[in-house]
Amino acid sequence: MENQNSLEIRESDRCPLTGAKGEPLRNYSGQELANAYETHFGKALSPELVTRYFEQNVQEFHSSSSGLRWFSPAVIAGEEFYQLLDASYPWYYTKSTWDKHYAVRILKQLGVANFVEIGCGDGAFLEMASAAGLKGIGVDTNRVALEKLTAKGYNGLLPEAFTKPDENVDALVMLQVLEHVPEPLEFVRHYVKCCDPNRIIIAVPSHETLLARVSDPLAWPPHHVTMWSQRAFECLGELTGYTLSHTAYPPMTYLRFVQLFNHEDGGQSPLGALRRRRGDGASRAEASDVVARWIRNIGSVDRRTRDEQRTDLPSKLLRKLYRDVLRPLDEPTDTDLIGPRFGRLKWLTQRLLRRPWATRDFWMLVVLDKRR
Repeated sequence: MENQNSLEIRESDRCPLTGAKGEPLRNYSGQELANAYETHFGKALSPELVTRYFEQNVQEFHSSSSGLRWFSPAVIAGEEFYQLLDASYPWYYTKSTWDKHYAVRILKQLGVANFVEIGCGDGAFLEMASAAGLKGIGVDTNRVALEKLTAKGYNGLLPEAFTKPDENVDALVMLQVLEHVPEPLEFVRHYVKCCDPNRIIIAVPSHETLLARVSDPLAWPPHHVTMWSQRAFECLGELTGYTLSHTAYPPMTYLRFVQLFNHEDGGQSPLGALRRRRGDGASRAEASDVVARWIRNIGSVDRRTRDEQRTDLPSKLLRKLYRDVLRPLDEPTDTDLIGPRFGRLKWLTQRLLRRPWATRDFWMLVVLDKRR
């Protein structure tokens, strides 16, 4: 870890959990990552932020022993970066998210009496949990968010003011927090020491989902610095005195799949291209090549994980995918697409839809139980 021009940077090919040397995977230039914000979200980053955060190429690494993926060099985003995301993209601080609802359900099922939420923001989860009859306090580095939180009547503290609570802590909750932390093991150990919780509930982006096969820039620095898996949490538990007891993933929907599909290949909107006629721009053959390339990309099997397990998406989703992606290629006027090309696309799509990660949206939520 180093400080360079007031920026925090982690630059290492060593796993943040185990220290083992990582295997290189994908690589993007800083300019590619910066441009992807406009491609994916419709609004470009300011030149000042591009200069500050996107000057270097970024390499993705993976450790087969720990199951963690991380990035190097990872420039850690400052407060101004998150302020810009909030101002530019109205959906960024969505209050009602899958992980919040699922965490409340888990807390109730486990009969948790009290919890501490790390990274509470302005209290969206605390409000949701309180409405469900759960009692919690929050910890966050954002003073403005904590002021909003306390104005609502909830208890929120800065990390430096947080000490071990007087009563036992049933659960420690970290939702969409750990992926922003350059040293996750030390971070979790610190709060385990402070709280000695019976359970830890964590929600993070997972590379056992479609996220590892698409080019969403929010999955990369300076926004995120790690991607997780079930094995990574087994490893984290082993190193902190906990055991992984539960794992859940949000299901992938057809509309979400199409949204992701249209962001790939530089925002060329392959589904839209498929519906255009030859005289309107890209030929159907060119459009089908875009589709085939993207399906091959996300459908490739990661040799390090040997993801050969076979589960099908709901038949409704499969039918929709064929209707919107493949059937337009099978029109009689498109003689160049009949036969081998169309058969290849069908095979690629069928293969994709039998991968477990293709049924999952980007996130995962886990429960770690204290070892007795």
